[in-house]
Amino acid sequence: MNLNVNAGKLIPVSNETAQLVSEMRRGFFMTDGLFNAGVLTQMQAAGFTSAAFEARTTPTSVDEFKELWNTVEIHEQAVHLPKGLAIDAGGIGKGLAADFIAARAMNSGVQGIVVNAGGEVAVRGESVNPDGWSVAVEDPFDEAETLAIVRLESGGLATSSPRGWIIDGNSHIIDPRTNESTQTEIIQATVLSARTVDAEVLTKMCLLMPVQQSLVKIESLGAAALIVDNSNNVFQTANWSDFQ
Repeated sequence: MNLNVNAGKLIPVSNETAQLVSEMRRGFFMTDGLFNAGVLTQMQAAGFTSAAFEARTTPTSVDEFKELWNTVEIHEQAVHLPKGLAIDAGGIGKGLAADFIAARAMNSGVQGIVVNAGGEVAVRGESVNPDGWSVAVEDPFDEAETLAIVRLESGGLATSSPRGWIIDGNSHIIDPRTNESTQTEIIQATVLSARTVDAEVLTKMCLLMPVQQSLVKIESLGAAALIVDNSNNVFQTANWSDFQ
C-alpha cells in the first residue's frame, strides 16, 4: 500500500517485498499479460474497495500495462512503481509466502515440510509416504468431495476459481484485456510447478485462456494443470498423470 500511495517515488522495502514485486513483473510477462497484479484500481471499480488508495490514472490496455511494468524499478531493498500502476498481492503473495516458509524451514534443518497458505501449497524434503506428499484437489461443484489427489516430492500447487470471491456479482479475477471482472467458462484451475508462486500465476492464466491453449502453454513451461469448466468437464495436461 505504501508503494501504491507513493507511486513515482523510490520507496524502501524489505527484501521479501522487493522479490514480491519482481515476481509480479515476471508473472505478467510469462503469461503475456494475462496474469496482472497491477489491477487494483479495476478491482475497486468492480466493488472490491479500499479507502487507503485512490488511483489518479488507469491503464486501459495490455500494451499500456506492459509499458508500466517495463518501467518498474526493483532494487534489493527499494522499489519504484510508475504512476498509474497500483499493485495487489492477492494469491501471488500467498504463493510466494509458502515458498519462503518452506525454504526457510529446510534451511533450518527440517527434513521435510508441506505449507498450505490458503490454497497455495509448497512441498519440500522427505514425506511420510515414500511416493511423496499427498495433496487433495477440491471438487468445485461439491466441497465435500475430492476431484483429484496428487503426489508431490517437491514443488508447489495452486488452485484458483473466479467464484472464490464475489461482490455484487463480480469476480475478484480481473481480465486485463477488458479491465473488467472476468466472464469465463472455466470454474477452477489447478497448476503444479517447481515453485508455488509460479503455480499461482499460471492458474490465473488458465482462467482467461481457451482450455486447449492453456494446456499447451502450461506444458511448454514445464508445469502441469487440471482445469474444470462450468459444465463439469475436466481437462488435464498430458503430464498430470505423472503426479498421481
